[in-house]
Amino acid sequence: MTALPQPPAHLLTVTEYAELGETESGYTELVEGRLLMSPSPVPDHNYAASELLVQLRPQLPNHLEVIPDVDVDLQLVPPGQPGFSRRPDLIVALRTARQRVREAGGMIRAAEVEIVSPGSHRTDHVAKRSG
Repeated sequence: MTALPQPPAHLLTVTEYAELGETESGYTELVEGRLLMSPSPVPDHNYAASELLVQLRPQLPNHLEVIPDVDVDLQLVPPGQPGFSRRPDLIVALRTARQRVREAGGMIRAAEVEIVSPGSHRTDHVAKRSG
């Protein structure tokens, strides 16, 4: 891990945030273009997350996978605007998401994480994101 460089004096886009790299202790998230520093989780927290991963993995269909501790672009604003990124303990994502990140860079996107049924697509992608 490397030390967090001094961030620019302006609000960060998701791309700029991703270019900052990792911190030495804890982790960061991006909220409306601002860095949010969070402490590293305690051992009990990590144990619970790993147990959940072990339980989820065999229950998923082949096109999905569990990924621990990874930044997710919430896609709440257009690219180039001050953005939002979170680092959940676990995500269930499309298997194709890691390959896209490996080939094209960036982060896993919220659209690659959220599993939406056809009947709730408009509610999940329009109504919830506008509120």
